[in-house]
Amino acid sequence: MGRKPLNKDEEKEESTVNANKSNVADFLKKSKVKGLEMSSVLSTSLFSNIQEWVSTGSYTLNKVMSGDINKGLPRGRIMACAGPSGVGKTYLLMSSAREAQKQGYTIMVFDTENAFDADSFRRIGGNPDEVLHIPIITITELRNKCVQIMDEWMLANPKSKLFILIDSLGNLITEKVLNDIGENKGASDMGIRAKQMREMARVFTNWVAKHQAIMFVSNHTYEQPPPNPNMAPVIKFNGGEGFVYATSGIVYLRKSAIREEEVDAQGNTAKVKKGNILKATAEKNRFVPEGLTGEIYLSFDHGLNKWYGLLNDALEANLITEPSQGWFQFTHLENKIRKKDLYKSANWVGMIDKVAEFVRNKYKYVTFAEDDELESEATKTEDSSNKEDVKE
Repeated sequence: MGRKPLNKDEEKEESTVNANKSNVADFLKKSKVKGLEMSSVLSTSLFSNIQEWVSTGSYTLNKVMSGDINKGLPRGRIMACAGPSGVGKTYLLMSSAREAQKQGYTIMVFDTENAFDADSFRRIGGNPDEVLHIPIITITELRNKCVQIMDEWMLANPKSKLFILIDSLGNLITEKVLNDIGENKGASDMGIRAKQMREMARVFTNWVAKHQAIMFVSNHTYEQPPPNPNMAPVIKFNGGEGFVYATSGIVYLRKSAIREEEVDAQGNTAKVKKGNILKATAEKNRFVPEGLTGEIYLSFDHGLNKWYGLLNDALEANLITEPSQGWFQFTHLENKIRKKDLYKSANWVGMIDKVAEFVRNKYKYVTFAEDDELESEATKTEDSSNKEDVKE
């Protein structure tokens, strides 16, 4: 929808806004207030405006995190993926690190689980020789080492780009627990862990922005009993609310197994687990509506299929049709494709830009609306509320 022509009063108001904009820039140049070195006009701010994105290696996960299949992880922000043990969190961190290396980032891994190994990273196409690996035990150790290393690295390499992984928050312990081990004690930390996690999240938020780094963290989730026994358990982010507030996006993951029939040497048929389908849900997000979901396929034999999960959007965009059950027709290809051959690169390359455009338009937040559009939406909301009241 195009913008309405401005009347004389609106033109005058816009002129005043533009004048004020230049006054802000002039103020920053002339101001004698100390500590404004990193301040700027909002439109040119490196802290609030995202300069670059790094892919996760999955178009669908990119979509769930950023609303764009070609984006994913924003520079200058903290993002998180969380889920139960064995869901594939470390693999997704590795996949993202590989993509970051392609864009010239220096990778730093703060590892609390000893799961981020060189062989695995090399197998998916990463270069472990260009990764700084730091084993971590406690929250305080992670906070201090991460900040100190970022500062020291950027002082020596001011033009470099940092990609920081923490795998995972859930395995961190407090200094008290570590000291109690040596003294053969076993008392609980009485909330110290949650407090330290909050403090660390606040520190990281500022340091990641200051150095224009990307921080991608993994974490465990747990089930909290619902207030009503008839309701499903509530999935919670381990370690308190600190990182929930600090992150720009959290994706919750859960998995289901993919099994295929195989025939052994004796001619016996059995279903063998070949991989997992991961369901990703935007639990908290500043770029897309919360609750946005997508599916990712993680094969044991071939790794992450970056195309998996695009089908529904392509069907809705009329870029693919389903002429008969189990067969699909790509509009830019002559031959129909069987479902099992759907997610091959050759099928998608020729139309991926159109899929990307459709996804961007579908999942973006609305940034401007005319008054009459807002009034219409508010009226619909009121009507809906009234109907529900009548039913009750």
